[in-house]
Amino acid sequence: MYFCIKQMRKAGNLMIPLENCKDGYLYVIYARNALLGLYVAKRRGFRISRVKFGNNYEFVEYHWNLGEPHGTAKPYRELFKPEAMEDEQVFLGFMNKYYEEHYAEIRDILRQEDPDIGPLLDKWDDLPRI
Repeated sequence: MYFCIKQMRKAGNLMIPLENCKDGYLYVIYARNALLGLYVAKRRGFRISRVKFGNNYEFVEYHWNLGEPHGTAKPYRELFKPEAMEDEQVFLGFMNKYYEEHYAEIRDILRQEDPDIGPLLDKWDDLPRI
């Protein structure tokens, strides 16, 4: 699920700034490879569940405020703080389940928070989900 950075820049700047993100909280994000991420303060990025070439693994999308070329995730809404998940398989299971159960909600949140994302989200419908 890749969207070029040029398309991401078209979306407005209504995201939550880096300094306002809370460690260990789940966020609705708009990133190259995910719409949902768990913020990790020491990494200044979001743990995500990524699928590539049929493999599901943990990946980090860094906060947009870090700038090029690393910043690839724009957080739009804080959701809640789940229990700590150090084990990768536990994390992936949680993220995949939450994503599947709340996919439409996540998209609606992004559309509400930043109307410029709407046309970009339409492309996600054509891509396989976890």
